[in-house]
Amino acid sequence: MTWESVIGIEVHIELSTSSKMFCGCAVEFGAEPNTNICPVCLGLPGALPVPNRKAIEWIMAIGLALNCEVSERSVFHRKNYFYADLPKGYQISQFDIPVCHDGYLDVTVDGETRRIEIERALSAGRLKAVVATSALGMGYDNPHIQFVIHFQVPGSPIAYYQQVGRAGRAVDTAYVVALSGAEDVRIQDYFIETAFPSEEITTRILDALGNSNGLKRSELLKHVNMQWSRLDGTLKLLEVEQAVYQEGGTFFRSAAAWTYPRERVESVNAARRHEQQAMADYVTTDTCLMS
Repeated sequence: MTWESVIGIEVHIELSTSSKMFCGCAVEFGAEPNTNICPVCLGLPGALPVPNRKAIEWIMAIGLALNCEVSERSVFHRKNYFYADLPKGYQISQFDIPVCHDGYLDVTVDGETRRIEIERALSAGRLKAVVATSALGMGYDNPHIQFVIHFQVPGSPIAYYQQVGRAGRAVDTAYVVALSGAEDVRIQDYFIETAFPSEEITTRILDALGNSNGLKRSELLKHVNMQWSRLDGTLKLLEVEQAVYQEGGTFFRSAAAWTYPRERVESVNAARRHEQQAMADYVTTDTCLMS
């Protein structure tokens, strides 16, 4: 008797939204237990899940990229599973009327159209062009690449070279094109301006901890107006600087003296602004930069 192995693969994609798919609770890995929850998360009677608008928009964008049809009406199904340790466990999914349907990605290989691994096909020269995020360029080495087109200019020459420097090593001619727009600067500005917490925020956190017997993240949010992820980053910085410490998820002000590292912050921001200007000069120059 002979057997044929048929293996099905279920692929999950995690969208980087700030809140959960069906409620307004923060998406924060590593948060304290039972903090980022609400009646919807818990599946309490009468709680009505509401889809995340941004997530739906991104789902539609992915669907269009994969040649899907976008449904005018979509349905989510809630399925309950009885587990001994979680009797009210449930899953929300789609089946008969999803947001996007009937998508495809056709690739012609040796005269045959089929779906294959994109990166492998690109490496083998069977694909001439691939639309991808910068993550592909950062870790992908293919000396036969003949052109790299950026639809968003990176914030520094180093990041840019890391993404395009491997192209063209095994071909006579290779082209690199950077398409720039006003939104590039706004995106770069955001990451520069939010790289460090402000002096005002750090002072308010330290004052709140100093005037208490320790606070959890959820309690600190009452003293500062910021996202969970931003608060986490600020607390990590203050821990590294030994200005605060935590025990069992509770943060305390340490006895160490600490002042805001204004000079270091200004120096790093100045370097990033210099890199930003270098990229702005690059996309506007009409001279050869290799000479």
